[in-house]
Amino acid sequence: MSTIARLGFLLLFLYGCSSTRLAPVPLAAMVLLPPQDIAGPLLLKRKVIMQAAVGEMQFLMVARFDTERLNLVALLPSGQPLLTLNYDGLELVQQSNAPVEIPGRDILAIIQFANWPEESIRRHYRSAEGWILELEANSRILSTPGGVFLKIDRQGEELIVDNFAHNYRVLVYPL
Repeated sequence: MSTIARLGFLLLFLYGCSSTRLAPVPLAAMVLLPPQDIAGPLLLKRKVIMQAAVGEMQFLMVARFDTERLNLVALLPSGQPLLTLNYDGLELVQQSNAPVEIPGRDILAIIQFANWPEESIRRHYRSAEGWILELEANSRILSTPGGVFLKIDRQGEELIVDNFAHNYRVLVYPL
């Protein structure tokens, strides 16, 4: 598949993710967590498969997180950079080579929700602000009074992320 065809598919995929929902869930902004809250340096090299009503897309993700800075690069299977995110706890810098806007802030917030320590999650997703948390050893669920917003299931190093707010699923595998 050519690069133009892949980018066109990405456009349709992201449009489908943002325009369809299984159930009405009020959209709330996820929180970007401070880098210093991470338990220690984390290097992730993952294959990511996004599934939505309009189809499936695969890409590779390489991320380095430490207490000073979070860096993430998403690559198309061809190796072409798709998205770069850098976050120092104050400013998020996003560079994208896609013809559509990619919600980098949300992507980073979901990765943090899956990987940051429970204490940090509880401190930043407070019930006073409308968040409902269910944090188990292999599962994390983020809800609002309107319903489940995000569910993450961990099976070893594999993750299954169900984003009910935008009606898509992400499968994350180690490389």
